[in-house]
Amino acid sequence: MCFSFIRPDPTKATGRFGMVLAGLVDQLPESGRGRLEVCSRDAYPGNLAMVSRRTNNSLLSDFKVFGYPGIKTPRPIYNARSETADKLAIWKSSLKNRRCVVPACGFYEYDVFKARHLFTAKELPIILLGAVYAPGTASEEFGHFAILTVPASAGVAEIHDRMPVIIPEEDLPAWFGRDYKPLMTTSKLELVREQIPSRTARKEKS
Repeated sequence: MCFSFIRPDPTKATGRFGMVLAGLVDQLPESGRGRLEVCSRDAYPGNLAMVSRRTNNSLLSDFKVFGYPGIKTPRPIYNARSETADKLAIWKSSLKNRRCVVPACGFYEYDVFKARHLFTAKELPIILLGAVYAPGTASEEFGHFAILTVPASAGVAEIHDRMPVIIPEEDLPAWFGRDYKPLMTTSKLELVREQIPSRTARKEKS
């Protein structure tokens, strides 16, 4: 699963997606600024994050809310299993017509003891998480997105049995085209794991 991830810092992010993010933050309406700053580094369900999608053969980036509205519960649904997304009503149309990527500096997974572990790419400051999105509505102007997941790679599997789909930047044309399904597979990207101290541990240390 992917319950949280690190949003790139718009004041420090570089490269293609970092420059786009900095511009988007400057254009963000007041209605969204507070929601973006609620969690300035880590994104959790309910937070805003940048997504990039294809529109009229060009890449369009904007902010959307992490997590689709719950069906039988108020809790948002923030992950979609890639193996079944094309069979479930909540994801089927989004997977077929509204795929996107979420730029992130890394993602978190929790082990059986609820300890949090951060996974980052060894050679890449920003990775692209494969996701689906729903457009804005009268009740939610920004729209929503959910991250697609796959069985975990060997390194991630030590902590959790699922991980996000990771889309290589050079494969974006395929991801936004008809032949996207082969990309919904376990990433071979070399990931670095770091255990994040709990709040209690940080307080005791300080």
